[in-house]
Amino acid sequence: MPTVGENLRRIRKMRRMGQVELGELCGVTQATISNIERGLHDPHTSTLQKLASVLNVPVAAFFQEYTDPDGGGGGKPSEPEGVQITTAHIMAAKPEHDELNAALEAGHISQELYSRRVTDLYERVDAELRRAAQGEVG
Repeated sequence: MPTVGENLRRIRKMRRMGQVELGELCGVTQATISNIERGLHDPHTSTLQKLASVLNVPVAAFFQEYTDPDGGGGGKPSEPEGVQITTAHIMAAKPEHDELNAALEAGHISQELYSRRVTDLYERVDAELRRAAQGEVG
């Protein structure tokens, strides 16, 4: 499974955007973008939200295999029918995501375990969104 950094690089290139431009639009340096893409830095939730917004993808795209339905030319990618990952939902995941970031930075969990847990977190958020879109109470 691709890493967050590998997915970021692929999506950025689909959007025909350089690291400098992406960094400027997100309020981070080109070095930060490069470090994320190379797996040297794990972005915090707020950075992921900015990246997703600028690249016009759901945050979940960084944690799973992502194929641009527009063929890489930009534009709004499709999301699961009736579901849109909102800032409110991402913020609901933020405390757990921040705990995972802290555990990784402290060396308590491996990069592989971190990636699996973050993927699981956003899959749960996606499932909650799907239930909400279908009118189910979670």
